[in-house]
This record gives sequence, C-alpha cells and structure tokens, in this order.
Amino acid sequence: MRTTSPTSLIIAGLATVALAACSNGSTSSGSSGMSPTAAGSSLVADCPLTVTDAWVKAAPSGMTAAFATVSNPSSQPATITAASTPVAGKTELHETVDTGGTMTMKQVPALTVPANGQLTLAPGGNHIMLMNIPSPIEPGEDVTVTLTCESGATVGFTAKARTYSGANETYKPGSATSPMSMASPTS
Repeated sequence: MRTTSPTSLIIAGLATVALAACSNGSTSSGSSGMSPTAAGSSLVADCPLTVTDAWVKAAPSGMTAAFATVSNPSSQPATITAASTPVAGKTELHETVDTGGTMTMKQVPALTVPANGQLTLAPGGNHIMLMNIPSPIEPGEDVTVTLTCESGATVGFTAKARTYSGANETYKPGSATSPMSMASPTS
C-alpha cells in the first residue's frame, strides 16, 4: 500500500492554488489576473483596463455606438481585440479617419491602450459599433459591454444610454468605411 506524506500533500495543494490563480476562466470588470508572456520569462497583467464615463447613443433599432474612456495603469500597452454586448447582433471596433475632407469610419482589428495611458472612445473618433440591434435602446437604459484583450481576458462595464444628435452614420454591408456626422453631444 502506498502512503502520501503530509509534505507531498502541501506541495500538491500549493501547486493547485498557483495554477488556479493563473487561470483565466471568468470575466471581470478590471481583470488583473497574471499570465506568462510569450517568452515565458516574466508576468504581465492579462487585461488591466478600467472603463469610465461610458455611454451609448440611444437608438430605436439598426445600429449605434458605445463611447468611454479606457485606462491602462500597467507599464505595458494593452490591446483590445473585440467587444460584445447582448443588445446587438454584431459588435465591431471602429476608428474614424479623414479621407480627403470627409470623416470616414472603418472597422479595425484592434485598439491599443498605451502603457500608463488612456484610449478615448468618442463620437468622431475610436468607438465600439453596435449593429443589428433587435429592439430599442432607450435613454437611461443600462447597456453591458465586454471588452476582450489580446490575451483572451475580458473586462466588463455598463454604459448608460442617452440621447445624442450626432453619430448619424450609415452602414453599407461589405463596405470598410462609412461617412460619419460630427455633431456634438446633447446628453
């Protein structure tokens, strides 16, 4: 009969706790779980982002956008590769660029939040596009949004819907860009 020493049990228990601490099996708002870098030599935060001043343009259907300030307190840039929300059938990361005097929005594969810095998601700039909205998003409604970082870790936040007269863009399926109105907010 084989017996297990108390020291072996303690080592096995500590190894289990260490592995659980490094896992990324859940979402959070402001995840600060750690995982090895590609080189495996040091640890970096999976998705150290915090989101403030979040809001969504109220819309009856179709499409709208989410805006916020995304902060990264870490010493490494953080890359957002996706966003999702239960209120939209499709969600994309967008930037707005000047193409010969016309402001044009286009989908991008990622948005980077600089180390010790911020990324502003705003009308006329970077934003999260919410498309295929099946039912109205009313002013005052809370909209949950989840950002996914390059590591696969997620950060969730709630954005309050509000009336806004700008961002009256049109969307042409299959088109990489769309014209965008540059009106100012009217909370």
